[in-house]
Formats: sequence, structure tokens, C-alpha cells
Amino acid sequence: MKKQFCTALLTRFLYGFLLAVTPFALAFAEATEIDRSNWYKEIVDTEYVAQHVVIPPRDDVMIVDSRPSRKYDKGHIVTAVNIPDTQFEKLTDLLPEDKSMQLIFYCGGVKCPLSHKSAFSAEALGYTNIKVYAEGYPAWLASGNPPEISAKHLKKLIDKGEKMTLVDARPARKFKKGASPTAV
Repeated sequence: MKKQFCTALLTRFLYGFLLAVTPFALAFAEATEIDRSNWYKEIVDTEYVAQHVVIPPRDDVMIVDSRPSRKYDKGHIVTAVNIPDTQFEKLTDLLPEDKSMQLIFYCGGVKCPLSHKSAFSAEALGYTNIKVYAEGYPAWLASGNPPEISAKHLKKLIDKGEKMTLVDARPARKFKKGASPTAV
């Protein structure tokens, strides 16, 4: 009897708790949902972007990192060009002359609006083959793809004496003519 009473009491408590918490949980879920109303119309995924990331870079596509330079420097998608959204109008000379060339913009993930803003800005300039990698750099890394850092950031790491191994993969004859400090 005592066990049944405790079970009934616990059930009522949990039921009451769930009734009290559910509106807050639903409100939190709604608050964390992604607002896609300002997204660019052409969205691509990691697999699509990976097909376009090759060395040497393809001449029919440009991958554009819309994040601030300080974030780009520390890590970006290989071959990407940095055109921060806040400086887009000043850096349009970095965009290709051919307005039909494919542009793939990305930034810091699905909650980051910068790639979408840049895509709309490029469209306003007359570019016609624009895509946005909305999942952006976080998804790139999470998928196991390699990052690239800027030469500026590499220099900063070398100057700070950061513990790292820098491998120069060029032929030995070129390495002997000159290499980055600390490179092996």
C-alpha cells in the first residue's frame, strides 16, 4: 500500500512537472529554431562543396569565406578567398570578372547570416551562378575535411614559438633555396 501511494505521488509530481516545464521547453525550441527567411535561394551541402575544393583551385568556381579576416586566418576551407561581408563593397575586385562563374559563399554555420548577405550582394552586382554553403565552416570541420590557415596566421604561430610541426612538401631542391622558419 505504501509503495502504491509513493508511486501515485511520484506520477502526479512528474505529470505536474511536465505540465509546468513543457511551455518553457517549447518556447526554448522555438527560440533556437533557425530563421531561414533571409537565406539565399541556392543552398548546397558539404558534399557539394567538397567536389569543388581541389588543388590547384578550379578555374570555374570561387569559394568565398564571408567571415571576418581574424576568423578566416585561423582556419578556413582550402582554396577559399576571404571577402568579409562587412567589407564586401570594398573588395569586389577580388571577385571574378566572369559574372557567370560559380561563387560558393560560406560563413560560421546555419545561424550565421554573412554568407547569405554576401550572396545577395554578389547577385546585385550581376553574378548569376551563386550558391550558399549554409552549414559553413563548422560542418566542414565536423565532416572530417581539412582546414587551411592563412600565411599571416602561420607567421604569428611561428613568431610565438607555438609547438607545431611544419612540413614543407616541396622537392628538396626548392626547400634548400628557402623555406618557412621551423619547416622540416
